[in-house]
Amino acid sequence: MPTDQPPALPPVRGRKRHPRMIAEISRNCRAGRHIVAPEVRTDEQGVEHGRCRHCGCELARMPVLRRWFRTGEMG
Repeated sequence: MPTDQPPALPPVRGRKRHPRMIAEISRNCRAGRHIVAPEVRTDEQGVEHGRCRHCGCELARMPVLRRWFRTGEMG
């Protein structure tokens, strides 16, 4: 039985996370301890911009301070 469509690949599944781990991540984000995703941009003034890999908020930092701060819309 010939078909024109290639066989479908199985869906890519992410790693399952334990509910306690998910709660810990959201608690850390609420407390201001964000994990920055690897895609970081540097503007002309040397300020680095990125996004939290867990909650998606916008973050910025100056290399001298070595700490990420939330920017953009809050809430």
